[in-house]
Amino acid sequence: MARDSEVRNINGLDYKVVQLGAKQGRKVLIRLMKVGGAGLAGLTGEQGLAGVVAGLAAAVQNLSEEDFEYFCDTLSPVTEVTLADGKRPQLNNAFDDHFAGDYGTMALWLAFALEVNFSSFFQVLRDEVSKRLGPQAKSTT
Repeated sequence: MARDSEVRNINGLDYKVVQLGAKQGRKVLIRLMKVGGAGLAGLTGEQGLAGVVAGLAAAVQNLSEEDFEYFCDTLSPVTEVTLADGKRPQLNNAFDDHFAGDYGTMALWLAFALEVNFSSFFQVLRDEVSKRLGPQAKSTT
């Protein structure tokens, strides 16, 4: 069975992210939850870019340099970027030069890569919270 992938244009370049396998994904998920899982619920994309930015802002309070490096190092090998010249390297092979001085794009790519891998998990959490809290939960989301 092939893993799902999604493509998103970020600042003029297309990034294709393929989902991690479940064994690697579960390790990333645990680390993600430790960093700030509740704040990352915005990564479901339901509220678009604003939700992603809000989710990252909430999570970044607990994000260490080691965590950020881990997420980038784990997700860049499953990302392909289409460059202006048409070349399509795996992001891990171009990462250092590709994002040099462009940390905003790096953050948007990372949010997208996390969304591709974990949006269904956060949607399940959101649905469960809505069920438990009833109608008042819908008015606040």
